[in-house]
Amino acid sequence: MKTVWNIIAILAVINLAAILGVTLWLVNSDRLNSDRVQRVREMLAVTSAEEKVKLEADTAAKVVETRTESDQAKRVGPSITSDQSIAATRERGEAELASVIRIREESRQLQAALQKQQSDLEKERAAIEELQKKLDAKQAEINKTGGDKQFRQALAALEAQKPAAAKQILQVLMADGKRAETLDYLAAMDEGVRAKIIGEFAKSNDGVAAELLEGLRTRGITAPSSPSATPRPPRSP
Repeated sequence: MKTVWNIIAILAVINLAAILGVTLWLVNSDRLNSDRVQRVREMLAVTSAEEKVKLEADTAAKVVETRTESDQAKRVGPSITSDQSIAATRERGEAELASVIRIREESRQLQAALQKQQSDLEKERAAIEELQKKLDAKQAEINKTGGDKQFRQALAALEAQKPAAAKQILQVLMADGKRAETLDYLAAMDEGVRAKIIGEFAKSNDGVAAELLEGLRTRGITAPSSPSATPRPPRSP
């Protein structure tokens, strides 16, 4: 009895080794993989009777699908002819052309409206600029009138001073960098008063007196002929 069991065990080991060998050969030769194993499992999980019922159901579904497609083809009707296709294409082209023409016309109208709006804005801007120029001119006239009045008042006050005092006032203006205003006052003064003030400058600084006389000359006013107003020549060292 023991011998029989030993034989059975040896045969089982041999069969298991053979199965493992065949399995390894199938895997190494790429004849067996996880997907094929899964399909074999699925195939063996269904009985012959169940597979027959499934095949009959698939066949019936295909028949129904074929009949549905046939019914749809009948409802659609026969295919259009080449002339009908050309006519349909022409109609689509005409519709697209009309759409393009309409878009171009709308674009032209929009551009015309924008140009008119731009023209109106430019006219308004020009009118505003013209009004601003008039206001500026009016303000300049007002400023000039007021400035002339103030200048005349200051000139009268300056002429009322003694020459030495007037010279000191003008010297302060020049120290503040207002040389042009100093020349304006001297040019507008009475010639006799101007000569005395220039004489006061000449007493203390020949260079300043000469500078003032040159500035007056450029304004068309000649040097005074009074000896007291004529700058003294530079002293020799």
